Parts: sequence; structure tokens; C-alpha cells
Amino acid sequence: MKKLLLILSLLLCVLGRVDGQEAEKAKVDSLRREATKLPHGIKRLEKLSELVTVSQLMPDGVNDAYLLLEEAERLNIDTTQANALAFIVNHHYMYDESLDSVEYWARRGMKVARKAKSWRMYFEMQYTMINSLVFSRRYEYALDQADMMLAEAEKLKDYSGITKAYVIMAQIYIGTYRWHEADDVLKKAMKTMYKNDDLQMQFTVLMHSLDYNIFVQRFDRMGQTLKEIDIVMDKMLLLAPGMDITLNDHRLFVEYCHILYWSYVGDFDKAAKHEAKGKVFYDRLTYPPYKPLYLYALCYNRTCRGMLDEAILLNDKAMKVGEKINVRMSNLLTCLIMRADIFYRQKKYGQALEIYRQIRHANDSISKLISNEQTEELQNMGKVNSLKAEEELLRGRMGFVGMVIVLLVVAILIVIMQRLMATYVRLKKTERKTADALAEAEEHNRQKENFFNTMSLAIRNPLKEVMTMTKSLVDDDNMTVEQRSQTAEAINHHTERLMFLVTGVLDLSRLESGMTKWQISNHDFVALCSDSVAKARLRWPEAQYSYSMEVSSFCFDFDGPRLEKVIDSMLTGTIDLPYFNGNVSMKVFQEGKRLKVEIKGSPLLLQRQDESTLMRHDINRLTLETVKDLLIVVVE
Repeated sequence: MKKLLLILSLLLCVLGRVDGQEAEKAKVDSLRREATKLPHGIKRLEKLSELVTVSQLMPDGVNDAYLLLEEAERLNIDTTQANALAFIVNHHYMYDESLDSVEYWARRGMKVARKAKSWRMYFEMQYTMINSLVFSRRYEYALDQADMMLAEAEKLKDYSGITKAYVIMAQIYIGTYRWHEADDVLKKAMKTMYKNDDLQMQFTVLMHSLDYNIFVQRFDRMGQTLKEIDIVMDKMLLLAPGMDITLNDHRLFVEYCHILYWSYVGDFDKAAKHEAKGKVFYDRLTYPPYKPLYLYALCYNRTCRGMLDEAILLNDKAMKVGEKINVRMSNLLTCLIMRADIFYRQKKYGQALEIYRQIRHANDSISKLISNEQTEELQNMGKVNSLKAEEELLRGRMGFVGMVIVLLVVAILIVIMQRLMATYVRLKKTERKTADALAEAEEHNRQKENFFNTMSLAIRNPLKEVMTMTKSLVDDDNMTVEQRSQTAEAINHHTERLMFLVTGVLDLSRLESGMTKWQISNHDFVALCSDSVAKARLRWPEAQYSYSMEVSSFCFDFDGPRLEKVIDSMLTGTIDLPYFNGNVSMKVFQEGKRLKVEIKGSPLLLQRQDESTLMRHDINRLTLETVKDLLIVVVE
């Protein structure tokens, strides 16, 4: 059903253009001749667009999409490029099923759609790409991608993208038999699907909801869903009567659900009406896996009516058809369960018990299969991470004297920090003195700049000599692998901290001396805050970050990278913070002509206030001073 729903998704992008197959082929041939004769330009583009909407479901229709993409690129029209790429993505999903080709075209199309801000196409291609992972049973990786899709759609407040992400999650949870999670995301999808007029998405959500309720044998919950899906299908057929053939298989599935529901509630007259309607769709069926489902519904109906002999005959027929066309294991298990129930009602307890044992064994096998697949996938992901970690360790492998180097540099850095703090205090005092004292303060600033220049050279030259000696010691074969790994890890840790401190000291000195080179350009500060919150959540996944904004955009000229570092530090702390799991809230609103940012629970205030933290506070303060006319940042 996943494949059929995606094909239907592509069809619904061009509602009202579905005709008979022969008529479509003739129309396609005619449009191709017209399009290829036209010179390059808008008219050729429009004709190619019309051609693609008609030929997209044909095996060779992708060639028309390639022509449309080429023409759109020639005219530099991003929206049309995104539409063409969406057709190409769906073609690869439907016909070659290659994960690599689907992912390649989807990522290329998403990039163009993002540029054109065509979010429906963007999330449609992302939905198809993740669906290809689900279809190939790569559930854990697909779930990670779906989480990222949901976060991005929520950030853009695109309800179509949000609903699509929920649907993918439901498919993953149903495929891995996580019923509670599937029920939760389907309920969320049912709430968001009507927030925009997307018939395809509404139909998809309702179909998955019915499929889920059948999985968990909750026929009593299907009544309202069936009413809604009948309304949606009527709208679809009203917009495009020619889709009657395309919807045939799905309509059989809906009739199957109607028979189950009305049989369950005991209204056998309505069940009989839907049985008759279902027979019409059954006779012209093109998707064989729905055949045993229809027979199963008839079997369930006869069982509810006490017609057990007829029910067992229908069950036999459903089992044979299901085994012949190789339907999914869950459908066969459904038939087996019904068969056991019939035997039980016929008081054939021995036969019923044997089938119950088969069902239990099959369920155990499925659970084990799912568990093994997930374990293998996680192991593969773990191997990749392990290889990356090993690569980093190999790059940073150094001799045991590296620890001594780091300690020496840290000691020098402490002296620098002490000198810096002393100079900083003196400068603050001189600001309150007379005009004569200002000349003295400027002299101190020059002395401080000279001091850091001198110290920079003093550190760089001996470090170069020591590193040369260290490289020669690395070739010592007497060191064990464990010693090398421990040394490399320690060097990496202290080197990162050293670079942080040195960079901070230099940055602070330039800010104080007015020598900072600003890279001023126009940026959206609200978007910058959103990115910072997203990065903070990645760094501290155990923490709780809440973000609210009363303005959607606030653009002005400032140094974007520097101001982003300020906000990042307030949300995540410094490099010395080992762990954080607190609650941080960030609120952005306008106060007069200025934008105000309130951050509560900042880890920068909660961590130990040592030299590096104080330095970060000063850098933040001096950086924000440059935009004080437009921006207020309050940290609590």
C-alpha cells in the first residue's frame, strides 16, 4: 500500500488530467512533437510542462521530465526546475527502486525547491526519499530522517510537511510493530492534515489510519475514518472523474474496511451493500495483494453472522490466493487467526490449538526478524562512527611528550590570562579618570597589544621546535597501541581547549583595542536565533530547549558569524562545560524599535565561572555593544 499511495500522490499533483490510456498515449505523442519543434523559450517550457503532467506515469515519461528540467535551467526558473525534479524522483521510486538514484535526485530537487521556497515540492521529495528507506526496511535510518524532516517542517510551519513526517513515522512504527508510537503519530497526523487543502495528504493519512486499526484489530475505531475517507474520495473524483480507474484498488481497500466495520457493529445490511460495491472493484483489480483482504472481510462477515461453514470455505480461498501472490506475513496471520476462531466456534479445539501455536511461532519469527534487522542497521551505523573516531585518533596521534607540551602552553596561557585580567581592570579604572588619564589608558592599550604580539611569537617558535621533536618520537615502536590512543585523546582534548582559550584571548584583545575587523552584511537575526537553538539541541540532547518568537523576521546590518557565536555560547556554555541537562528558554520579541532576546537558564551562567567563562562573558558584552541601538540581550 505504501507504493500505491506514493503513486497516487504523484497523480494528485495534476488532478483533472487523467483520461483513458489510449487517449493519453495519443496526447503524449502529439505534445512531444509540438514541444520538440518549438524554439527555446517560455512557450516551449509551457508545452513541456503540459507534456510531463500527462506522461509522468509512463515508463519513458522521465525523458520528458529531463527535457523540462533542461529548459527550466536554461531559463533559470527555479519553481519549474523543482517540479521537473519531483517528477524524476517519483519515476526512480516507481520504476528502478534504487536507493542511490532516488536519494541523488531527491537531494538535488530539495536544494532547488528550497531556493525557490517551493515547500510542498521540497517535502514531497523528502517524503519520497525517506519512503524508499522504509520500503527497503531500513527503519532506524528512516526514523532519523523523519525526525529531521518534522523539525524542519515545524520550523517553517508547513503543515503538509509536518503531516508527511507523521505518516512516515507511522509506517516505520507499524513496520516494526511499535503500536503505541504508531497510534500517537497517526493521531497527530489526523489533527494536522486538514490545516491545508491537500486531498492527497488527507487520503494518505486516512488510509494509514484504517490500515493501523486493522493491524491492531480495533474495528470499532474505523467508523469516523471511513466517513472522512468517503468524503475525500468524492472530492477527488469530482475534481478528476478520470481518476475512477486509478482509485479502483484503493476503493476496494476502503470497501474491505467498510465490510469489517459494519460486520463488527452488527449492521449486516450495510455490510452487504459494501460487499456488492467491493465486488465491482474486485473484478477489475490491478493490485493482487488486495484480493485476499476482500475474501478475508467476507469470511469475517460470515463468522459474525454464524455462517461458519461458508466462512471456512472463504478462509481457504483467501489463504490460497494469499500464498499464490506472496502477500505480506501480517495478512496471512490475519487469515490464520480467523481460521482458528472459526474452528473454536465449531468446537474443533484441537485444530484451533494447533493454529494458535503456528501463529505464536510466526509472531516470534517476525519479532526476531525485525530485531535482527534493526540490530544489523545499528551495528553498521556504529561501525561508521567507529571508523570516523579511529581516523580522528590517527590524525591526532602524537608522542607522550605531547602532554608536556600542552601543560607548558597552558601554564603560559595562565600567565597571559593573569596579565590580561590585570590590564583589563586597569583600563576600566582609567575610563573614570580625567582627560589626562585617557592618554595613559591609550598607552596601556598599546602596551597590551605589543604584549600579545610578543607572546604570540614567543609561543609559536618553541612550539614549532617541540613539534618537530615530537614527530620523531612518534616513530618509536616501543609504545603500545593503548599508550598511543590515550596520549592522542589527551592531546586532542587539551589542544581543543588551548585553541579555544588562545582564540578567545586574541579576540578579546582586538575587541578592547578597537582593532577587530568586522564583516558587516545584512542578516535576519530571528533566523540566526532559530539556527542556534537547533545547534544547541544537537550538542545537549538531554537538555530541554524552548523557543518562542513574536516576530518572524528582523533584518539589519551586523557581523553574522560573531553574533551567532555570542548566542551559541549563551545557549550551550563554553567548551569547558562537561555536561548539561537543564531547561533553557529563549524568547524573541520587539520592544519599540529594538529587538529584545530573553534567555533563561543559560548554561553559561550555571557552569563554573573560571577564566574561560569570564572571558566569554566579556567577548559577548563587547560584541553586543556594537549593536546596542538595534538589539537587547538579557541572560538570566
